[in-house]
Amino acid sequence: MPKLFLIHWDDSEIEAYAEELRNLGWEVEYEAMDGALAYRRVKAWQPDVVVIDLRYLPSHGRMTGMILRKAPATWEIPLLFVGGKPEDIEKTRETVFEAEFVSQEALPQALEMYRAKQEGLLGKLKK
Repeated sequence: MPKLFLIHWDDSEIEAYAEELRNLGWEVEYEAMDGALAYRRVKAWQPDVVVIDLRYLPSHGRMTGMILRKAPATWEIPLLFVGGKPEDIEKTRETVFEAEFVSQEALPQALEMYRAKQEGLLGKLKK
């Protein structure tokens, strides 16, 4: 099962959000309070993708994304930013390189693409 790390700065929503992602076939871990802890957990767990929600505290999500992208242990992990106001998305695009951005509605489809890439890579490695 592919692994997804969710960063969402609303602890009243995060468990339901994580459950929605589990229902899409992902093993999910998450963090809602501390960007530095999120980095340490991502570094240790090495998920297939990190999803960062920009709807709440977008500056926190942007900073955490920057840290994940710059750190040698996590820079190759795909970052997928979800939602947010247009100005917050633009600021994040300018500061976090090689990340993707989708709406909340497009998240399931985007995750399916990550799953297909992951399964394709694993299939090639097994041959």
